[in-house]
Amino acid sequence: MIGKKISHYEIISKLGTGGMGEVYLAEDTDLHRRVAIKFLPKHLTRNAESIERFKREAQAAAILNHPNIVTIYEIAEENDRTFIVMEYVEGNTLRDFIITNSRFPIPNAKDIITQISDGLSKAHNAGIVHRDIKPENIILDHDGRVKILDFGLAKLKGVSKLTKENSTLGTVHYMSPEQIQGKEVDHRSDIWSLGVILYEMITGQVPFKGEYEQAVLYAILSEEPKPLSGSRSEIPTDLERIVTKALAKNAADRYPHIDDLLADLRVLLKEPESNKTKSNQKKGRFIKKRAGIYAGAATLLIMISVVTYYLFSRPAQSIDSIAVLPFANTANDPELEYLSDGMTESIIKSLSKLSSLNRVIARSSVFQYKGKQIVPQQVGKELGVKALLISRLSQHGDELLISVELVNTENNNRIWGNQYKRAFSEIFEIQDEISEAITENLRLKLTGQDYLRITKRYTENSEAYKQYLKGRYFYNKHNIDSYNKGLEFFEQAIEMDPNFTLAYAGISDTYSKLGWLNIIRPKDAHEKGVTAAMKGLGIDNTVGEIYVALANHQSWYIRKMHIKGALHNFEKALSLNPSNAEAYHEYGHLLTHMGRFEEGITMMNRALELEPLSIVVHSCLGQTFYEAKKYDEAISQFKKAIEMDSTYQHPYGWLGLAYLQKEMYDDAIEMLKIGVTSPGYGTRCMGILGYTYAVQGKRDAALLQLKHLNQLSAEKIVDPCFIAWIFTGLGETDEAFKWLDKAYEQKSN
Repeated sequence: MIGKKISHYEIISKLGTGGMGEVYLAEDTDLHRRVAIKFLPKHLTRNAESIERFKREAQAAAILNHPNIVTIYEIAEENDRTFIVMEYVEGNTLRDFIITNSRFPIPNAKDIITQISDGLSKAHNAGIVHRDIKPENIILDHDGRVKILDFGLAKLKGVSKLTKENSTLGTVHYMSPEQIQGKEVDHRSDIWSLGVILYEMITGQVPFKGEYEQAVLYAILSEEPKPLSGSRSEIPTDLERIVTKALAKNAADRYPHIDDLLADLRVLLKEPESNKTKSNQKKGRFIKKRAGIYAGAATLLIMISVVTYYLFSRPAQSIDSIAVLPFANTANDPELEYLSDGMTESIIKSLSKLSSLNRVIARSSVFQYKGKQIVPQQVGKELGVKALLISRLSQHGDELLISVELVNTENNNRIWGNQYKRAFSEIFEIQDEISEAITENLRLKLTGQDYLRITKRYTENSEAYKQYLKGRYFYNKHNIDSYNKGLEFFEQAIEMDPNFTLAYAGISDTYSKLGWLNIIRPKDAHEKGVTAAMKGLGIDNTVGEIYVALANHQSWYIRKMHIKGALHNFEKALSLNPSNAEAYHEYGHLLTHMGRFEEGITMMNRALELEPLSIVVHSCLGQTFYEAKKYDEAISQFKKAIEMDSTYQHPYGWLGLAYLQKEMYDDAIEMLKIGVTSPGYGTRCMGILGYTYAVQGKRDAALLQLKHLNQLSAEKIVDPCFIAWIFTGLGETDEAFKWLDKAYEQKSN
């Protein structure tokens, strides 16, 4: 089918297969737009009367123009195949969300159900009943907008009454009692299905369960679901009431119209999380059994505690900045260092994907507090954030013990805290729960897409994840031996899970560093790094880290064929991770190299907001000033970086260059002599130092640096550009161009 043309649609790829047919992505060659085409199974369309009835239903559904309903463009037949052409929506089904998450934060569940209700309201008011509302028929696009699929198909399938031929266990869970009994259904059947979905999102399980179909049917007709509050204590009583009413066995006892349910939901959405939960009601009933005076006193204490909680603990407004401090390894177990560091980094990356958080402080800045005594207000001021996550980790046998605390830095008050005692195999669930709790307690408004991003799992293999965390642990040590060690762990993670995209990003990042430091030839590093990034991208194109890795390789050396791709990939990375400091930092480099200096400075400053204590970003901002010919600002910035950490070598070479541009030769030489001792930047500084001697007329000193570089080239890789610089200073242009040609061949950075 792929590559064929049906009518004026060219089939591009297969999107999926289900009980209602095969779905393909296609290009509408007349209107030049992407569409989805669903080819219906022949057994559903062999009857002329059935197909005619379906067409009438589909035609009616096609007139529904609503942001929460997938638009139907055309119903047609070709070569005895009936197909529907509809709007193509990039996103995931609600079923995908439910599979990857045990339960939804209540605000997200309410938001999704409200959007579904909005779409159903449009249909019901037009006299159209869906009849097959279930998670597989709900799509959330990349902006978090809900789209309802398959209006009209349910009647063709015969879901208005149950038969052996058309029923599946997945669909049965969402059928109303009247559907099961073969009665005529109306809009209240959709309301029932909606209640089932809301219950499932909140609790993580369907309300009516059974190991086989008949057991599920019996439960729907005869049993009552367990109360929502039995699974989550924070359930607002109004939400429990909405679900109970939607799941009334008798259709007459349900909401008379979807608009009534919608009105209740909207009232609930406007309210803060209610303190009137079922658990509090139970406390109230318990208290009433006591003597009057004790009941009054207890009630008063509850009221005081609730008011205190809301006034002094939970923030009155959403908090838009946070720093996740390094997990403290309380047992001082060296074997746990990779895990404590890795969990910190994972939660930072998860939160950095949220557009509602203006600032999530990056790894390099928060790790400067590792092992230090924390004073929240002081740290909050230094990092410019309103909340801190302070965590501790230890291991007893096979179990991890983790405690976390979310603190308001403005008043030192505890916003939320929890303790976890889990096996390592549950590491994903722990990280998900912590991220979800942070978003709920900071009162962030999340879209469905936000929720998918923060709970996204890149592997289900906990051992592969362990190897990945070890890889990042060594990578972040930033030395030659640790890069090679990290590479080994990333490759082991890939062996355990060949579809682990983050591990491919780790491999690509490592080759960037190995090439930049000339540990391996830049050309080889680039090829291997790009290969790893492209493999990861082919597996999952929604991972911001893989776009940054690829863009770094593309922008390593400025060639027209790579610039456009690098720009696109940095933009894509930032759309997926709005607080990705590395993306801003490297994007700033690229824009600077392109001569777009002011944009480059803006990007570097944004990176500095996210990494206020990063010596690397401070130094690179100075480099950006230098390339923009703002030498005084560059000198000031490099000095600031050296004050932060005099052992970091990068600023010395660039500071020497800035002095050189201002013809402050003695100052330049002083800085460059320090820079030549650097294991990573020494040969670069040697080349600049040789050039400086040459332009001063100190030919012998320049030739000595050239001799040193030639000697080093026998032991290690020396960038030909560094040698070309010295020949340029000496005025030997033919030799300089010869070495520049070598640099071009080697794809020098």
